[in-house]
Amino acid sequence: MKSPDKERYRSELKNIDWDFTGDHGDTGFATYHWYPARYVPQLPGILINYFSEPGDTVLDPFCGSGTTLIEAFKFGRRAVGIDLTPAAILMTRAKVTEFEADSFTRFKHRLLSDAENRLFQVRGSRRNEHALLQSAPSFEENSKWFHPSTLVELTSIWYSIKDYSDSHYFAVAQAAFSAILIQCCSQEKHWGWICDNVKPKELLQRNAIVAYSNKLAEYERCAKQLMSEATELQETRVSLSDISVEQGDCFEILRRYSSESFDLVVTSPPYFNVTDYVKSQRLSNLWLDVDTRSIKRLEIGARFKRERLSGLDQYLGSMRDVMIEVARVVKRSKFCCLVLGESPQHEKYLSAFEQLCTDVGLEKLDSISRTISTSRRFIPSVTREKILIMKKSEDA
Repeated sequence: MKSPDKERYRSELKNIDWDFTGDHGDTGFATYHWYPARYVPQLPGILINYFSEPGDTVLDPFCGSGTTLIEAFKFGRRAVGIDLTPAAILMTRAKVTEFEADSFTRFKHRLLSDAENRLFQVRGSRRNEHALLQSAPSFEENSKWFHPSTLVELTSIWYSIKDYSDSHYFAVAQAAFSAILIQCCSQEKHWGWICDNVKPKELLQRNAIVAYSNKLAEYERCAKQLMSEATELQETRVSLSDISVEQGDCFEILRRYSSESFDLVVTSPPYFNVTDYVKSQRLSNLWLDVDTRSIKRLEIGARFKRERLSGLDQYLGSMRDVMIEVARVVKRSKFCCLVLGESPQHEKYLSAFEQLCTDVGLEKLDSISRTISTSRRFIPSVTREKILIMKKSEDA
């Protein structure tokens, strides 16, 4: 069936309920792995349908957990996503892994069986459990976040996953593991406590094996749903292999692309002084052997830089560099859609951001304000977002 939503996109953008008050915003993969400041899938979905055609290629230079890429695939667009945070790239790669139900079911059963067998071999022997614990990646740090029994289970799962490093579903297995860490750790307060490295006062036992089994089953349901939706909605057939994901500094990565490579840009750049994306994935970084300190230095507008007197100037300078490349790689007369927000607790910057976009050759066509629902507010003070619609001129 052809896309049933095409007719609604012929209406004026202003007539769309951008607050999505009547929609259930989080479906399928949207909540599979926790990630800060995700936008509702309908938002990029509408923009992609309105400003591109089936078969076009969409760019998201700050792709985060991959919402834009999933929506692009669902509606028959190719896509490229870039992000600095390794955990974000991992969860996105898992979501865009080519899925076949029977092969994944076999993989899931083998992996869980291997993890349970590895755990069975050490249970009951303090010496063996201690040896397995000591072999956990970043043991000294992980032992402060996880109960010893939970850490034994996690380590059993982790090394079982490692045995499947050549598997088609290796990224899926790793992402599922990364996704359960926040629920298996002993810090029961807000995720920000983990981000800011506040260790729990008491270690609480969790069942990691059950959590991991449930997460793999959740992936299976989400992947089946995505493939079903794509079959129904795609007017031009694309496969998940048409979705590319790259980890690193988006400015450096964009410089590798030829001018006018993309038909549309849809992204939500980091808001100034609102969050620390790399540090938010602190637990995953411990297992993925990520050097949090070195990578976070490259973050644009990170919260940990908020005390710097030149923070806003640095943010706008970095974003200007990125937007110069974005303007270069998008095709002439094509669109760039940005979702932006600012905290009233910090300096206002949206007007300056709009101006720098104009300076690099992106003409502002419209600015749409939306209210963020209470349940989705990343921090209470950020209550509204702006959807900035820009177009690259013919003679740029």
